[in-house]
Amino acid sequence: MTILRNRSSLEILVQMGFPKHRAERALASTGDKGVQLASDWLLSHVNDPTLDDKVPRDYILYLCPVGQLQQEFLDYWQKSYQECGWNRAHNYFPHITLCSFFQADDSLVSQLSHAIKKVAERITDAPESVEFDYFSSTNFIGLFITESFAQMLKQITTDFAEEMKKAGVTVEPHKKQLHVSLAYQFPTDKKEKLETLAKTINLKAPARWDLRLYSRDRCKANCQVRKVLYTHVPGAPDELEMCDGDFIYMSESELETSTDGWFLGTSWMTGCIGMFPGIYTERTAETETWTMHRSIPIVGTDLILKSEQNGPQTGDNIGINPQLLRSSLYSSDHSCATYVNHFGAQFSKAASQRLLSSDPSLMVNLENNRLERRLVLMPSSSLTAIPESTVVPTPLTVSTSGSLSSAVMTKAAVSTTKPLVHTSSNASRPTVTVSSSSHPSLPLSTSGTVTVTAAVAANVSTPVTSSSFQDGRSSSPKHSNRMQAIDNIAPVATIGTKGPRQLYVVRHGERIDFTFGKDWIQNSFNQAGKYIRYDLNMPKSVPKRKCGPQDFKDDSPLTVQGHFQARLLGEAMREKEIFISHVYSSPSLRCVETASSLLEGLTASLEINVEYGLFEWMGWYQNGIPKFMSLQELSSSGHVVNLNHNPIWPLAKCSIQETSEQFYDRCYQVTKEILKRHESEGGSVLIVSHGVNLDTCTRQLVGQPPRSHAGFHEILHKIPYCAMSVAQEATVVRDTWYLIEPPVLPFAHTNNPKYNWTSLTTPSVL
Repeated sequence: MTILRNRSSLEILVQMGFPKHRAERALASTGDKGVQLASDWLLSHVNDPTLDDKVPRDYILYLCPVGQLQQEFLDYWQKSYQECGWNRAHNYFPHITLCSFFQADDSLVSQLSHAIKKVAERITDAPESVEFDYFSSTNFIGLFITESFAQMLKQITTDFAEEMKKAGVTVEPHKKQLHVSLAYQFPTDKKEKLETLAKTINLKAPARWDLRLYSRDRCKANCQVRKVLYTHVPGAPDELEMCDGDFIYMSESELETSTDGWFLGTSWMTGCIGMFPGIYTERTAETETWTMHRSIPIVGTDLILKSEQNGPQTGDNIGINPQLLRSSLYSSDHSCATYVNHFGAQFSKAASQRLLSSDPSLMVNLENNRLERRLVLMPSSSLTAIPESTVVPTPLTVSTSGSLSSAVMTKAAVSTTKPLVHTSSNASRPTVTVSSSSHPSLPLSTSGTVTVTAAVAANVSTPVTSSSFQDGRSSSPKHSNRMQAIDNIAPVATIGTKGPRQLYVVRHGERIDFTFGKDWIQNSFNQAGKYIRYDLNMPKSVPKRKCGPQDFKDDSPLTVQGHFQARLLGEAMREKEIFISHVYSSPSLRCVETASSLLEGLTASLEINVEYGLFEWMGWYQNGIPKFMSLQELSSSGHVVNLNHNPIWPLAKCSIQETSEQFYDRCYQVTKEILKRHESEGGSVLIVSHGVNLDTCTRQLVGQPPRSHAGFHEILHKIPYCAMSVAQEATVVRDTWYLIEPPVLPFAHTNNPKYNWTSLTTPSVL
């Protein structure tokens, strides 16, 4: 019946006008789930340059856990990532590999599914549980399957290989001892911690084991997979359209060769190739893009039978976390494409009815998977990254496949502000503005209180000698000698002039060039050089520049909204009775204007110290350092700047050859000197700078090493306008700082596109 049904699907697609080889590829790419999905895939891939390439897909046979044991594995995945960084095991969901990857022609997709079914029907004496033997080596930690059960699994693989041999497909059984990989290809100094975490897994937890056949695009096997977090409409012919639910394949080398935050990638949804801003994506597991063709329970099925006797079959009845019932799919408005991946289907009611009416057998597959019979909608917020200023650890969000998404690995909240890109002086497209991460050196509970250690309570210094970070690198004693836990300190900024010093680092407000485009100068100045605003969000006037309006190209002023954001932040700080004693700003006009408006809201009469060392990464300015306004020009424009300030880092010392690591060091040295200058007099310090500087000014201050270049680009989208990071000095350990929760609420708002009233005069075409 399986073969006949899919042959009919192929015939229908051909009758619809699709070439046979394309129809076969569509059926293989969508898991052979019917005409509707296949036709949607074809329509969405109409511009795929590889659509007619005859490259067979990679297939693999897995045995996958479902239930409480799966949750145990995923808890370990989460903890190991948070404490030891990314390793190769995070690229997959928990599984036992039964065979090596093999290739099969797209025309054989129905026979593959049929072979799995035949092999499963032969299994008669399957055990009700799987037993493991723990194993650890230099670069591998895992669970070996006991020999008695391994023999049964090897027989299943052999039977499957025999079935596929009839179709001319060679399947090689997995040559290594059958196992579940917990971690591999990890730094050697993380082994002990990974072993400790692995031994906390409850291997006696109930589980069902499903025999599954997956496939992947062979041409993308060695690519890094990026999850789309924000949509992007192309602004140039070579840019890639980015839609909700899409994934992007990217070569690992792109992270090292890109200098502007834009990368060359291929859309999983459409197959189109183009440049995309890395700021709008985040790394995720490779298995998120795999297609599941068949899933049949073979071990632990009595668990399901008992649950069915006790009531309706739901995820909770069989010990499955409801989060694990979520599937990975996408729905594109322009193509009406809907993908089913891993466990089955879940999407909108209309889409599910359309799919099931076109392919009733899909419901049979859902029954075979023993999944919840109700189709539920996955909240889009679960895919959204959060502001890194939220430092409270939360449970990991997992896709139905059981794979980890790095977009939600570290935090689970919603950022409603879409990141913006930074106009480059040497490129036709904007470059990405790096943002920061306030990775805390103190563990926080869910209530927001700091975990206390007895050593610090007794005023004993306990330096950390080795720690791990989100970018997978470990800290050396050089960066760890100040990572202390501090006793009885609340995570909210202290109020008043007395008490521990605090450092506030704030990103500037909304800027004109990001809001109105890089041609705003041409549109706002007439031939005589007179400024004429053409939108209410543009300031009524802008300061005069020494060399004319073109000086604004790399030194943009704020919008009206930007001034409002800064003033509102200042008012919020005043309401919290936060006292600022010293103010420093990047030389960028947008930062000086932000500092002025913030101080206006704070009602503080303080001079702004313009510090060149607080400017953003010079690597984005390959055409030369921007022409900043002089202190006299800023003063003439109404800004209260310190005309006698002696810069810590002179402008002549800035270099466009600066590496990201040198940038971290520059910001750290400047920040340390600022704090040292005011150590004797005390008082809190405010730094107004760029998004990335929330990280670069505080990361080494709290004892963490500079991020790698890849990690530097990984945090680009985390910092919205006027975001704040706060570091507080310890009262019991000298020269020790740690990040705390900002005392003011975040400020989120939606994008408001430009309005063209003539659209009301245009007749409707529908």
